[in-house]
Amino acid sequence: MHLIGNGSTKSVIMVDGRSGSSIVVRGTKDVVIEGIGFSHAGDEALAAGNSTASVDGSGVSFQECAFTHAMLDGLTISGASTVKLNKCVFSENAEAGLKATGGAVVTAVECTFEKNNFGVISELSNTAVTVTGGSFSGHAASAIEASDHAQITVRGAKFVSNKENAVYAHDSGTSALLEDCDISKSENGIKAAKGAALTAIKCRVKENIIGMAFDSAGNIAVRESMIEGNAEDGIVLFAEAGAGTALINKNTIKGNRFGLNIHGPGMVPDVSGNDLGPNAFPDIYLHNKAAGSYSKNTLRSAERFVAEPAGPDDPGAGTYQWATDNIEAPANP
Repeated sequence: MHLIGNGSTKSVIMVDGRSGSSIVVRGTKDVVIEGIGFSHAGDEALAAGNSTASVDGSGVSFQECAFTHAMLDGLTISGASTVKLNKCVFSENAEAGLKATGGAVVTAVECTFEKNNFGVISELSNTAVTVTGGSFSGHAASAIEASDHAQITVRGAKFVSNKENAVYAHDSGTSALLEDCDISKSENGIKAAKGAALTAIKCRVKENIIGMAFDSAGNIAVRESMIEGNAEDGIVLFAEAGAGTALINKNTIKGNRFGLNIHGPGMVPDVSGNDLGPNAFPDIYLHNKAAGSYSKNTLRSAERFVAEPAGPDDPGAGTYQWATDNIEAPANP
């Protein structure tokens, strides 16, 4: 089945969101929907409302469609669905622009997410969302949020002015992979917590409050990324008890308040080959029993490496390994 409209702003299916969705695809496969907008009338957000579109089927494709003004989510994809989205717009929905749940597998290519509460929610085991290109802006919460053993993969996307987080993975069994993304102007550019795993490769994380925040996270890898101009920490690692491993490798971390802020003994990082500074405060700061190994880093700030001594307000740094091949260098001209 192939449904073709005359463009998502001209061919619009609009219903009262209290009564149902504009379109429901269920128990079918090999459906292509192109050039149609789906929307709700009215402006009343309902906790038990409906999405503008709902899919539970395989081989479903939306091309150049729009999902707007939903009383709940713009598009909900559930069950063992496989759905492809190409150049679609998700705008001004009361909850998520796109919600994938219950084992859905979704690919989104060059889609635009703007001014929803969340851009994308990926939740529950075997749910996997892959985003390639596209943009996320103006979300009240997170642009992308993954939880409950779901997966999210994002390549080449741009994130700007998403209030709480650009990307947030927030519990054990959940994983996120970010590659070649631009992330700016959020409270946290990237956040992982409570055992969630996250890898960021060749990303540019600039002008957030905190560039990357890892709070008792699972296994973390940050490689070949630029973390610059964040108001507080470039990267903060916080874990009081046992957490995952953290690899911080070959990044440029400069123009932040603190470069790398490590708090607590629970996450023992391997920090190597990074170019740090100038930052306003230490390039690397260890406190509250923080440890780790540090090698082949270049440090350029006035305060390059600080291992906090024990005092009344802080038990001080833990046992760490500082290699002789770390370099103290002047700031780049």
